[in-house]
Amino acid sequence: MAETTTDSDVDIAFIGGWGRSGSTLLSRMLGEVDGYECVGEIRDVFLRGLVENRVCGCGERFQDCAFWGAVGQAAYGGWDQLDVERLAELRDLVDKPWHVPAVLRPGLRSATDAAVAEYGQILRALYGAMREVSGAKVIVDASKIASFGAILAATPGLSPRFIHLVRDPRGTLNSWMKQVRMEDDPDTTRYMPRYSLLTGTTRYVAYNSEMHLVERNSPHLLMRYEDLVMEPEKHIRAALELVGVNADADLSNFVGPEGVRLGVTHTVIGNPMRHQSGWIPLRADDAWRQSLPTRTRHTITTMTYPLLRSYRYAARS
Repeated sequence: MAETTTDSDVDIAFIGGWGRSGSTLLSRMLGEVDGYECVGEIRDVFLRGLVENRVCGCGERFQDCAFWGAVGQAAYGGWDQLDVERLAELRDLVDKPWHVPAVLRPGLRSATDAAVAEYGQILRALYGAMREVSGAKVIVDASKIASFGAILAATPGLSPRFIHLVRDPRGTLNSWMKQVRMEDDPDTTRYMPRYSLLTGTTRYVAYNSEMHLVERNSPHLLMRYEDLVMEPEKHIRAALELVGVNADADLSNFVGPEGVRLGVTHTVIGNPMRHQSGWIPLRADDAWRQSLPTRTRHTITTMTYPLLRSYRYAARS
Protein backbone atom coordinates (compact mmCIF):
# COMPACT_ATOMS: atom_id res chain seq x y z
CA MET A 1 0.00 0.00 0.00
CA ALA A 2 1.17 3.53 -0.71
CA GLU A 3 1.90 5.00 2.71
CA THR A 4 2.85 8.60 1.98
CA THR A 5 1.49 11.34 -0.25
CA THR A 6 3.08 14.36 -1.89
CA ASP A 7 1.82 17.56 -3.47
CA SER A 8 2.06 15.88 -6.87
CA ASP A 9 -0.20 12.98 -5.88
CA VAL A 10 -3.59 12.90 -7.58
CA ASP A 11 -6.36 13.17 -5.00
CA ILE A 12 -9.24 10.78 -5.69
CA ALA A 13 -12.66 10.63 -4.05
CA PHE A 14 -13.37 6.94 -4.60
CA ILE A 15 -16.95 5.79 -4.08
CA GLY A 16 -16.85 2.15 -3.04
CA GLY A 17 -19.34 -0.59 -2.31
CA TRP A 18 -21.71 -2.19 -4.79
CA GLY A 19 -23.96 -0.97 -7.58
CA ARG A 20 -27.53 0.30 -7.33
CA SER A 21 -26.64 2.15 -4.13
CA GLY A 22 -26.66 5.72 -5.45
CA SER A 23 -23.02 6.04 -6.51
CA THR A 24 -23.84 7.84 -9.77
CA LEU A 25 -25.93 10.38 -7.87
CA LEU A 26 -23.32 10.96 -5.17
CA SER A 27 -20.45 11.28 -7.65
CA ARG A 28 -22.35 13.85 -9.69
CA MET A 29 -23.24 15.83 -6.58
CA LEU A 30 -19.57 15.97 -5.59
CA GLY A 31 -18.69 16.95 -9.14
CA GLU A 32 -20.74 20.14 -8.72
CA VAL A 33 -18.32 21.38 -6.06
CA ASP A 34 -15.51 23.66 -7.22
CA GLY A 35 -12.28 21.69 -7.54
CA TYR A 36 -13.97 18.31 -8.08
CA GLU A 37 -14.38 16.52 -11.43
CA CYS A 38 -16.87 13.67 -11.77
CA VAL A 39 -15.67 11.16 -14.38
CA GLY A 40 -17.94 8.14 -13.83
CA GLU A 41 -16.51 4.65 -13.35
CA ILE A 42 -12.88 4.71 -14.46
CA ARG A 43 -12.51 0.97 -13.88
CA ASP A 44 -14.39 0.53 -17.17
CA VAL A 45 -12.92 3.39 -19.19
CA PHE A 46 -10.71 1.20 -21.39
CA LEU A 47 -13.39 -1.37 -22.25
CA ARG A 48 -16.55 0.73 -22.36
CA GLY A 49 -14.91 3.86 -23.66
CA LEU A 50 -11.90 2.97 -25.75
CA VAL A 51 -13.06 -0.40 -27.13
CA GLU A 52 -16.87 -0.14 -27.22
CA ASN A 53 -16.97 3.64 -27.75
CA ARG A 54 -20.03 4.13 -25.51
CA VAL A 55 -21.68 7.53 -25.11
CA CYS A 56 -20.09 9.92 -22.62
CA GLY A 57 -22.26 11.74 -20.10
CA CYS A 58 -21.96 14.81 -22.32
CA GLY A 59 -23.83 13.05 -25.13
CA GLU A 60 -20.87 12.43 -27.47
CA ARG A 61 -19.33 9.08 -28.21
CA PHE A 62 -16.22 8.50 -26.12
CA GLN A 63 -13.86 8.84 -29.07
CA ASP A 64 -15.63 12.00 -30.25
CA CYS A 65 -15.60 13.69 -26.84
CA ALA A 66 -13.17 16.58 -26.68
CA PHE A 67 -12.52 16.05 -22.98
CA TRP A 68 -11.59 12.38 -23.31
CA GLY A 69 -9.60 13.08 -26.48
CA ALA A 70 -7.51 15.62 -24.57
CA VAL A 71 -7.11 13.18 -21.65
CA GLY A 72 -5.85 10.40 -23.92
CA GLN A 73 -3.39 12.77 -25.56
CA ALA A 74 -2.08 14.08 -22.25
CA ALA A 75 -1.80 10.63 -20.68
CA TYR A 76 -0.40 8.51 -23.50
CA GLY A 77 0.14 10.67 -26.56
CA GLY A 78 -3.22 9.43 -27.84
CA TRP A 79 -5.50 6.51 -27.01
CA ASP A 80 -4.14 4.60 -30.01
CA GLN A 81 -0.82 4.25 -28.20
CA LEU A 82 -2.36 1.82 -25.71
CA ASP A 83 -2.33 -1.95 -26.12
CA VAL A 84 -5.97 -2.79 -25.38
CA GLU A 85 -5.29 -6.53 -25.31
CA ARG A 86 -2.63 -6.03 -22.62
CA LEU A 87 -5.01 -3.82 -20.65
CA ALA A 88 -7.58 -6.62 -20.67
CA GLU A 89 -4.93 -9.09 -19.52
CA LEU A 90 -3.89 -6.83 -16.64
CA ARG A 91 -7.48 -6.39 -15.52
CA ASP A 92 -7.96 -10.16 -15.50
CA LEU A 93 -4.75 -10.54 -13.47
CA VAL A 94 -5.47 -8.05 -10.71
CA ASP A 95 -8.90 -6.41 -10.92
CA LYS A 96 -11.32 -9.13 -9.85
CA PRO A 97 -12.84 -9.61 -6.38
CA TRP A 98 -10.70 -12.68 -5.68
CA HIS A 99 -7.51 -10.67 -6.26
CA VAL A 100 -8.04 -8.36 -3.27
CA PRO A 101 -5.97 -10.40 -0.74
CA ALA A 102 -2.93 -10.52 -3.04
CA VAL A 103 -3.19 -6.82 -3.93
CA LEU A 104 -3.44 -5.86 -0.27
CA ARG A 105 -0.41 -7.96 0.68
CA PRO A 106 2.56 -7.22 -1.59
CA GLY A 107 4.93 -10.15 -1.67
CA LEU A 108 2.18 -12.73 -1.36
CA ARG A 109 2.26 -13.39 -5.10
CA SER A 110 5.00 -11.97 -7.32
CA ALA A 111 2.90 -12.15 -10.52
CA THR A 112 0.23 -10.01 -8.88
CA ASP A 113 2.80 -7.50 -7.66
CA ALA A 114 4.24 -7.11 -11.17
CA ALA A 115 0.80 -6.69 -12.75
CA VAL A 116 -0.30 -4.15 -10.12
CA ALA A 117 2.85 -2.12 -10.77
CA GLU A 118 2.35 -2.18 -14.54
CA TYR A 119 -1.37 -1.39 -14.37
CA GLY A 120 -0.76 1.25 -11.72
CA GLN A 121 1.63 3.18 -13.98
CA ILE A 122 -1.01 3.26 -16.71
CA LEU A 123 -3.64 4.45 -14.25
CA ARG A 124 -1.34 7.06 -12.70
CA ALA A 125 -0.88 8.63 -16.13
CA LEU A 126 -4.65 8.55 -16.70
CA TYR A 127 -5.63 10.19 -13.41
CA GLY A 128 -2.89 12.78 -13.81
CA ALA A 129 -4.19 13.62 -17.27
CA MET A 130 -7.77 13.92 -16.01
CA ARG A 131 -6.59 16.35 -13.36
CA GLU A 132 -4.57 18.34 -15.91
CA VAL A 133 -7.30 18.58 -18.55
CA SER A 134 -10.14 19.33 -16.11
CA GLY A 135 -8.15 21.71 -13.94
CA ALA A 136 -9.73 20.04 -10.90
CA LYS A 137 -7.94 19.22 -7.67
CA VAL A 138 -9.93 16.03 -7.02
CA ILE A 139 -11.07 13.30 -9.39
CA VAL A 140 -14.38 11.71 -8.33
CA ASP A 141 -14.42 8.03 -9.30
CA ALA A 142 -17.56 5.92 -8.80
CA SER A 143 -15.94 2.60 -9.78
CA LYS A 144 -17.11 1.00 -6.49
CA ILE A 145 -15.35 -2.38 -6.85
CA ALA A 146 -12.88 -3.05 -4.03
CA SER A 147 -10.19 -4.65 -6.18
CA PHE A 148 -9.86 -1.49 -8.27
CA GLY A 149 -9.78 0.66 -5.16
CA ALA A 150 -6.99 -1.55 -3.79
CA ILE A 151 -4.95 -1.03 -6.97
CA LEU A 152 -5.32 2.75 -6.68
CA ALA A 153 -4.26 2.67 -3.02
CA ALA A 154 -1.20 0.56 -3.93
CA THR A 155 -0.09 2.91 -6.73
CA PRO A 156 2.49 5.62 -5.96
CA GLY A 157 1.25 9.01 -7.07
CA LEU A 158 -2.41 8.28 -6.38
CA SER A 159 -4.09 9.27 -3.12
CA PRO A 160 -7.61 7.81 -2.83
CA ARG A 161 -10.07 8.67 -0.06
CA PHE A 162 -12.81 6.07 0.21
CA ILE A 163 -16.49 6.96 0.53
CA HIS A 164 -18.15 3.62 1.22
CA LEU A 165 -21.73 4.08 0.06
CA VAL A 166 -24.29 1.49 1.17
CA ARG A 167 -28.02 1.02 0.78
CA ASP A 168 -30.55 -1.17 2.54
CA PRO A 169 -29.86 -4.61 0.99
CA ARG A 170 -33.55 -5.14 0.27
CA GLY A 171 -33.67 -1.93 -1.73
CA THR A 172 -30.40 -2.81 -3.48
CA LEU A 173 -31.58 -6.27 -4.47
CA ASN A 174 -34.97 -4.99 -5.58
CA SER A 175 -33.15 -2.64 -7.95
CA TRP A 176 -30.81 -5.34 -9.28
CA MET A 177 -33.80 -7.53 -10.12
CA LYS A 178 -35.31 -4.88 -12.40
CA GLN A 179 -34.65 -4.66 -16.12
CA VAL A 180 -33.01 -1.30 -16.82
CA ARG A 181 -32.06 -0.27 -20.33
CA MET A 182 -28.72 1.41 -20.89
CA GLU A 183 -28.70 4.71 -22.78
CA ASP A 184 -25.03 4.88 -23.76
CA ASP A 185 -25.17 2.92 -27.02
CA PRO A 186 -28.00 4.12 -29.28
CA ASP A 187 -27.13 1.57 -31.98
CA THR A 188 -27.51 -1.44 -29.70
CA THR A 189 -30.17 -2.46 -27.21
CA ARG A 190 -28.33 -3.11 -23.94
CA TYR A 191 -29.55 -3.65 -20.42
CA MET A 192 -27.82 -3.37 -17.06
CA PRO A 193 -27.06 -6.77 -15.47
CA ARG A 194 -29.71 -8.47 -13.37
CA TYR A 195 -29.01 -10.77 -10.44
CA SER A 196 -31.01 -13.53 -8.85
CA LEU A 197 -31.84 -13.51 -5.16
CA LEU A 198 -28.96 -15.83 -4.21
CA THR A 199 -26.35 -14.24 -6.47
CA GLY A 200 -27.37 -10.73 -5.54
CA THR A 201 -27.28 -11.21 -1.78
CA THR A 202 -23.93 -13.02 -2.02
CA ARG A 203 -22.45 -10.13 -3.98
CA TYR A 204 -23.87 -7.56 -1.57
CA VAL A 205 -22.09 -9.23 1.33
CA ALA A 206 -18.86 -10.00 -0.54
CA TYR A 207 -18.35 -6.64 -2.26
CA ASN A 208 -19.14 -4.55 0.80
CA SER A 209 -17.01 -6.77 3.05
CA GLU A 210 -14.06 -6.46 0.68
CA MET A 211 -14.49 -2.70 0.63
CA HIS A 212 -14.09 -2.65 4.42
CA LEU A 213 -10.77 -4.50 4.02
CA VAL A 214 -9.47 -2.13 1.34
CA GLU A 215 -10.38 1.12 3.08
CA ARG A 216 -9.16 0.29 6.57
CA ASN A 217 -5.64 1.65 5.98
CA SER A 218 -6.79 4.76 4.12
CA PRO A 219 -8.97 7.78 4.98
CA HIS A 220 -12.58 6.65 4.64
CA LEU A 221 -16.15 7.12 5.77
CA LEU A 222 -19.33 5.08 5.60
CA MET A 223 -22.38 6.73 4.07
CA ARG A 224 -25.93 5.43 3.69
CA TYR A 225 -27.83 6.25 0.52
CA GLU A 226 -31.02 6.84 2.50
CA ASP A 227 -29.26 9.45 4.65
CA LEU A 228 -27.71 11.13 1.61
CA VAL A 229 -31.03 11.80 -0.09
CA MET A 230 -32.67 12.98 3.14
CA GLU A 231 -29.86 15.34 4.15
CA PRO A 232 -27.74 15.93 1.04
CA GLU A 233 -25.85 18.99 2.23
CA LYS A 234 -24.78 17.33 5.48
CA HIS A 235 -23.41 14.25 3.76
CA ILE A 236 -21.79 16.06 0.85
CA ARG A 237 -20.05 18.19 3.45
CA ALA A 238 -18.82 15.06 5.25
CA ALA A 239 -17.33 13.77 2.00
CA LEU A 240 -15.59 17.10 1.34
CA GLU A 241 -14.12 17.08 4.84
CA LEU A 242 -12.81 13.56 4.27
CA VAL A 243 -11.06 14.57 1.05
CA GLY A 244 -9.85 17.82 2.56
CA VAL A 245 -10.41 20.02 -0.49
CA ASN A 246 -12.86 22.96 -0.43
CA ALA A 247 -14.58 21.54 2.64
CA ASP A 248 -16.29 24.87 3.36
CA ALA A 249 -17.71 25.25 -0.16
CA ASP A 250 -21.04 26.99 -0.65
CA LEU A 251 -23.43 24.22 -1.72
CA SER A 252 -26.53 26.38 -2.06
CA ASN A 253 -25.96 26.86 -5.80
CA PHE A 254 -26.94 23.24 -6.50
CA VAL A 255 -28.55 21.83 -3.33
CA GLY A 256 -32.16 22.89 -2.84
CA PRO A 257 -35.09 21.92 -0.60
CA GLU A 258 -36.47 19.42 -3.11
CA GLY A 259 -33.41 18.11 -4.88
CA VAL A 260 -30.10 18.93 -6.53
CA ARG A 261 -29.21 20.74 -9.74
CA LEU A 262 -26.72 18.76 -11.78
CA GLY A 263 -24.83 19.89 -14.84
CA VAL A 264 -23.44 17.96 -17.79
CA THR A 265 -20.48 15.72 -16.95
CA HIS A 266 -17.94 13.62 -18.84
CA THR A 267 -18.85 10.37 -17.16
CA VAL A 268 -17.95 6.88 -18.32
CA ILE A 269 -20.50 4.17 -17.45
CA GLY A 270 -22.97 4.39 -14.59
CA ASN A 271 -26.69 4.57 -13.93
CA PRO A 272 -28.62 6.02 -16.91
CA MET A 273 -29.33 9.11 -14.78
CA ARG A 274 -25.80 10.27 -15.63
CA HIS A 275 -27.31 11.59 -18.87
CA GLN A 276 -29.84 13.77 -17.03
CA SER A 277 -29.19 17.38 -16.10
CA GLY A 278 -31.07 20.14 -14.36
CA TRP A 279 -33.00 19.77 -11.13
CA ILE A 280 -33.12 16.16 -9.95
CA PRO A 281 -35.59 15.30 -7.14
CA LEU A 282 -34.22 13.29 -4.24
CA ARG A 283 -36.20 10.47 -2.65
CA ALA A 284 -35.40 7.40 -0.58
CA ASP A 285 -36.91 4.99 -3.15
CA ASP A 286 -38.29 2.41 -0.75
CA ALA A 287 -40.57 0.76 -3.31
CA TRP A 288 -39.12 -2.58 -2.21
CA ARG A 289 -41.38 -2.47 0.85
CA GLN A 290 -44.36 -3.05 -1.42
CA SER A 291 -42.84 -4.82 -4.42
CA LEU A 292 -40.72 -7.52 -2.74
CA PRO A 293 -42.63 -10.64 -1.66
CA THR A 294 -42.48 -11.30 2.09
CA ARG A 295 -40.41 -14.46 1.67
CA THR A 296 -37.90 -12.64 -0.54
CA ARG A 297 -37.53 -9.83 2.00
CA HIS A 298 -36.95 -12.36 4.78
CA THR A 299 -34.35 -14.23 2.72
CA ILE A 300 -32.40 -11.06 1.95
CA THR A 301 -32.58 -9.97 5.59
CA THR A 302 -31.27 -13.34 6.80
CA MET A 303 -28.44 -13.61 4.28
CA THR A 304 -27.21 -10.05 4.82
CA TYR A 305 -28.01 -9.77 8.52
CA PRO A 306 -24.53 -8.97 9.92
CA LEU A 307 -24.00 -6.08 7.49
CA LEU A 308 -27.62 -4.99 7.71
CA ARG A 309 -27.27 -4.52 11.46
CA SER A 310 -23.82 -2.97 11.14
CA TYR A 311 -25.25 -0.38 8.75
CA ARG A 312 -28.14 0.31 11.18
CA TYR A 313 -30.99 -0.97 9.04
CA ALA A 314 -33.99 -2.43 10.80
CA ALA A 315 -34.37 -6.18 10.39
CA ARG A 316 -38.13 -5.80 10.28
CA SER A 317 -39.36 -3.82 7.31
